[in-house]
Amino acid sequence: MIRLSTNNIVENWDLIRFAAIKVAVIDQKFIPDYCRNLLINLLTGNSQCWFYLTENRQIVNVTITRLQTDLGGIPHLLIDCSYGFTGSNDDQKAMWIETLLEFAENVGCDSIIAYTSNPVAVNAMKKMDMTELFKIYQRKVI
Repeated sequence: MIRLSTNNIVENWDLIRFAAIKVAVIDQKFIPDYCRNLLINLLTGNSQCWFYLTENRQIVNVTITRLQTDLGGIPHLLIDCSYGFTGSNDDQKAMWIETLLEFAENVGCDSIIAYTSNPVAVNAMKKMDMTELFKIYQRKVI
C-alpha cells in the first residue's frame, strides 16, 4: 500500500473521485462541493490518499484518511472512505490496516476510527479488531 504524493493525486484524480463518490453517503446535489473540498484537502495535505496495489501494480483499493482531534485533544486517524475494486483476502486486509496503524502511530494518533453503514465494511472492521463505539443518527432539517 502506498500513500500518494500531490502529483500522484492530480494524475489519479478521476479514479480517486470515482472511488470517493461510490462510498459517499451524500445527497447528489452536494457531490460537486464534496469533490472540490476533498481535492483541496488532499492537495493541502489535510487528507491522505492511499492505493493498495497488487504485485502487477493494479489498484485494488483506494482509501482516504485524515487526522482528526476530538474535543479532549486526542488525535485519531479517520478513515474517510475506502473503496475496493475487487474483493480482498484476510492477508490483504491485514496489510492494509498495518500500514494505516503504522502511519497513525508515526503521526501521534491514539487510534484509527471509521464510520460506515455498509455490512461488508462492518465485518471487515471487526476482523481487524476494530470495535463499535456508538451509532450515529440523523434527522434532516431541510
